[in-house]
Amino acid sequence: MLRGFRGIKQLFRGINMKHYSRKTDDNQKAIVAALTAIGATVFDCSAVGEGFPDLVVGYHGKNYLIEIKQPDGKMTESQKLFSALWRGHYSIARTEQEAIDIVS
Repeated sequence: MLRGFRGIKQLFRGINMKHYSRKTDDNQKAIVAALTAIGATVFDCSAVGEGFPDLVVGYHGKNYLIEIKQPDGKMTESQKLFSALWRGHYSIARTEQEAIDIVS
C-alpha cells in the first residue's frame, strides 16, 4: 500500500493535468450553488480525475476536499485510495445540506 506524501505522488505520477470535459454528478451544480450562497469559495476539480475529489472548498479559514456523489453513488477504487492516503479533511456529500454541514 502507498503511504504518506510519497503515496500521493505515486498515485498522481503521469497524470495529464490538462483540463478536459469529464462527467459530473447531476447534483454537483446545486451543491456548488449552496456552498457559494453561504460564502464559501469553491474550486471545481472534477476534471482532475484519478481519485481526486470533485471540489476544494474554503470556508472560514479552513479547506475541505469534498467528493460529490449521487444518493446511490459509490466511490471508485482510486477515490478510496486517495481518501485513505489523504491526511487532511476529506468528505463525501450527496446533498446540498450534507455539503453545508461538512463545512459548518
